[in-house]
Amino acid sequence: KDKHFMTCYNDAVKKGLHVDANIHWRVHVACWAALHAKNLNGDFVECGVNKGFISKIIMDYINFKNMPKSKFYLLDTYDGLSKKYLTEDEKKKGILNYKYAPCYELVKEVFKDFKNAVIIKRTVPDTLPQVKSKKVAYLYIDMNCLIPEIKALEYFWPRMMPGGVILFD
Repeated sequence: KDKHFMTCYNDAVKKGLHVDANIHWRVHVACWAALHAKNLNGDFVECGVNKGFISKIIMDYINFKNMPKSKFYLLDTYDGLSKKYLTEDEKKKGILNYKYAPCYELVKEVFKDFKNAVIIKRTVPDTLPQVKSKKVAYLYIDMNCLIPEIKALEYFWPRMMPGGVILFD
């Protein structure tokens, strides 16, 4: 029922950024966490961005354009999962059967007006050193595979600010 939230949400749906357009509660929780993290004066990180549905809503919801001292790092292959970091169990369960559409150009277009957004393309954990932040206030991990998620958490845990938020999808 939050009008501002629904405006941000519906804008991202209209742009075709969603995989599932019916995840209002999940996104609202992410917005709540981001609103809290906004007061910590640290950076934001999303590992597993895909088309940027949740991160775009968050950036609009908390007015990230007006947070020039903070960066929002967006990490993804922008082309689906990499076999390189899948466990044998994940391969057996058919995780590679889900096909992600290439979306790097779309993501660059969606976030072009956010001067403090940093789009990082390639696999996590290979790209983690490109995130130079020493203070992370918000971390969202949604890569659907174990090894990259563990590596991301290990990399960012020492950088998390007191009171910072980590969300797993």
